[in-house]
Amino acid sequence: MNTKPTILAAGFAFFVASLVQAQDSIVQLEETTLQLDSVSRDAVIDLFTENDFLDKQIHDMDDLVRLMPGISVSKGDDRWGSSGFNIRGLDEDRVAINVDGVSQGETLKYEGGQAYGYFKGSRSGIDIEALKGVEIVKGADSILSGSGALAGAVNYTTKDAYDFLASVGDDTYFGVQTSYAGVNDEVMGSLTFASRVGDLETLLVYTRRDAHEYRNYDTSGADIEGRGREIPDFQDIEIDSLLVKLNYLATDDQSLGLVFSNYERHSITDTQSFNGGWYSNRIGNDFSETNRIGLTYDLVSGNNIFDTMAIRLNKQSIDFVANTEQHVKFSFGPSFQRDEDRVDSRSFNQDVNQLKIDFSKDIGGDA
Repeated sequence: MNTKPTILAAGFAFFVASLVQAQDSIVQLEETTLQLDSVSRDAVIDLFTENDFLDKQIHDMDDLVRLMPGISVSKGDDRWGSSGFNIRGLDEDRVAINVDGVSQGETLKYEGGQAYGYFKGSRSGIDIEALKGVEIVKGADSILSGSGALAGAVNYTTKDAYDFLASVGDDTYFGVQTSYAGVNDEVMGSLTFASRVGDLETLLVYTRRDAHEYRNYDTSGADIEGRGREIPDFQDIEIDSLLVKLNYLATDDQSLGLVFSNYERHSITDTQSFNGGWYSNRIGNDFSETNRIGLTYDLVSGNNIFDTMAIRLNKQSIDFVANTEQHVKFSFGPSFQRDEDRVDSRSFNQDVNQLKIDFSKDIGGDA
C-alpha cells in the first residue's frame, strides 16, 4: 500500500517550519523613552499670530485656512454657521477646538430632522478679533489638545492687556478696526481698550458683525423654491463678541486674573430650498450663545517642588435655539388634517466646568 502525503499535511509541515524560522529571526527592539519635558507631536503644526492676521488680511476662520491644503471650515449649511474644521477628511467632533485650553463643546445634530433642515449644532464660540494666536494641529493630538483630537486640533489663545501696553509703568491703548467682505456683504467693527494703572491691567475687546447669505456668483441659477433651488437662501446675520480681562499683580511673583467672554450669533434665514410638499413659508430664526467666566492664578516660586504653578478655573455655557416658523398643510383622510402656521423649536445646552493645575520644574543639571 502506497502512502502519499496530503496537501494538508504538507501545509502543516510548512507552517511549523515557518514558526521555527520566525523564532530564530526575532529582533529585540530598542527601548523608547518619552521625555516629559520635551513631548514631541507626531503631527504637523501651523502657528498664526496677530501679525499674520493683519499681513494676510485674515478677518474670519475661512480666511485663516484658505491657503492650507487639507483643511477647511466645516459647514452643514449657512443657516447654522460653522460646525468646526475639516482636517484631512475628518471634521466636527473628530477635530478638537479649544479657547485658552477650554473645550468648545460638541456638535449636535438632530438626525431625524436633517432632511427638513430643522437643527444642526454650531461650534462658533469665539471671534478672530479676540485672538492673538491660533495653533492648528494636523494629526492625532488627544494627549495635548484633549478629547476629540482624532484628526487634529485648533487651539485658540485670546488677547491680553500687556499685548498692547508698554512693558512697565502706567499705560493706555485704544484701537478701532473695521472691514468689509464682499462674499457675504459683511461689515465688521471692533473696539479694543487696554490699560495698566498701578498693578491692575484691564482689557476690553468688542466686535460686531452684520452679514447676509454667501454669494455663489451663479447669475443664471434657478431662483425657485424646493431642492432644485440653485441660489443661496436669503439670510441676515448679527454677531456680537465681547472679551474682558482683568489681571492684578499681587506681588512680584503672583498674579490673579478674571476673564469673561460672550459670543452671540443671531440669524434669520428664508429657507426657500426646504419649501415644498407639506411645508411652505419656512423661516429659520436661530440664536446661539457661548459664555465663559474664568479665574486664573500664577505663581513663580523656585522651591524644591516646583518653579511655576498655574491654576485655571473656568465655567462655560453654550446655548443653541433653532426656531423654524412654517405653514403646514397635509391630509390623511377626513379625520386627520392640518392647515396651520406653527413654530418647531429645538434647543440644546452644554456646560463645561474645568479646573486645571499645571506645575513646572526644571530638573536638568549641567551637561
